[in-house]
Amino acid sequence: MEVFKDSAFEEASRSFQFDIILICSQIGAQNQVSRSIAFRTYYEFGIRLVFFLMLYFF
Repeated sequence: MEVFKDSAFEEASRSFQFDIILICSQIGAQNQVSRSIAFRTYYEFGIRLVFFLMLYFF
């Protein structure tokens, strides 16, 4: 169980880094399409954050 948790932890942190890059690339966007993409990215990031915390604490 612990080994699975560690690998899931690594996978989640890797996808976090990717999400942060995505969010940073969307922050400067001005047009409506990019803004909706940024919103969706934030939404997915929030879901991953909850999932990540659940994995880490339970």
